[in-house]
Amino acid sequence: MNDAEQSFSDGDVPAFITHGTTVLPLRTLADSLQALVRWDNKNMTVSLYKPNVHMFVVKDLIKQDGGYTMKYPFGGVTRGDKLDFVVFAQIDNLKTNVSSFKISIKTPSGNDAVDPIEQPVTQSRRKHLAAVAI
Repeated sequence: MNDAEQSFSDGDVPAFITHGTTVLPLRTLADSLQALVRWDNKNMTVSLYKPNVHMFVVKDLIKQDGGYTMKYPFGGVTRGDKLDFVVFAQIDNLKTNVSSFKISIKTPSGNDAVDPIEQPVTQSRRKHLAAVAI
């Protein structure tokens, strides 16, 4: 996936090729794509959803007139400096319900730089930008 080899755990159904078609474990594939999987037990079908995510990162924002104004866009950070920032996330094309979203910051080696932050998605947030202070 994206030029990186993916491993399957011992509990996964192994990938295989049949009649010229490659078959992969769906959950592992979905995790690699950062997609959502929904199982419909009534119809015995599975759906894979890859939402369109837009994110804006700013150093500071001002709440005014029922909305937000981005005061300083996020820029370079000097190594060793620490600063607070806000992440706006807007998700389009999501055809399944979600109860929360999680924002994490990864190092170039793939480790968490800080503990991920998970926020519940309330009914009022479903149609608005959600702001999370990190």
